[in-house]
Amino acid sequence: MADNMENAVFEILKKIQGDLSVIRLELSEFRRDNAAEHERMDAAIRGERRDNSGAFLLTRTMFGDLNARVTDLENRIDRLEDHEHRST
Repeated sequence: MADNMENAVFEILKKIQGDLSVIRLELSEFRRDNAAEHERMDAAIRGERRDNSGAFLLTRTMFGDLNARVTDLENRIDRLEDHEHRST
């Protein structure tokens, strides 16, 4: 009976050791996959930042041009109003 218990304990320990080896391999694979996924996300974030910076710069440029045109239009209206007041 004691011999069977020792064999059972030994078999259980071997099974635990095998399970631990599988867990270690799975953990290693998970870490590798996780690192690759983080690198992919970092690259995507860098791309989004670059795209957003370009869009922001384009918006600022367009707003500056629009602002200059509106200012020019306001000046022209002021000159026309001045001319109209002088004519009357």
